[in-house]
Formats: sequence, structure tokens, C-alpha cells
Amino acid sequence: MKVIFESPFIQRNGYIEQVWRVEYQNKFFNQLILVRGTEPEARAYMESEMGFMGRYRACTEKELSAANVLKLPIYIAPKL
Repeated sequence: MKVIFESPFIQRNGYIEQVWRVEYQNKFFNQLILVRGTEPEARAYMESEMGFMGRYRACTEKELSAANVLKLPIYIAPKL
């Protein structure tokens, strides 16, 4: 049986596709959203959904494995 390994570093338009951890915070709640895509795609998607881009950074391997264990949704940003 041949196993095909999909690289976690897919390049598109000169950017690397990653899972981005986006945080929104106000005095009533904290919200954490995971978005897969390149940086411009994730920014455009979150700005269209939330009206502005929150604080963000790329997820670490440890955070991704924890998200998989907890079965957190990872939203897919539309390709630009």
C-alpha cells in the first residue's frame, strides 16, 4: 500500500498555506477561530465575516494536534 504524504507547506501566490489562530476580544467575550489558507486569504475571509481582522498568528504543531483532539472546526478561507 502506497502512502501519499501531503506537505503541510503548500505555496500559492508566493504565500504558504497555514492554519491561522485568530483571536477576537472585547469586554464581554474572547473568541478563537482557526482558519486554513494563506495569510491574504485568511485576512480577507475574516474581514468579510467579522468586519475586521483580529490578532492572528500561525498555529504551532502542538496547537494543531490539540485542535484535532478537541475536534475544533478549522474554517477554510476561499482562495484568492
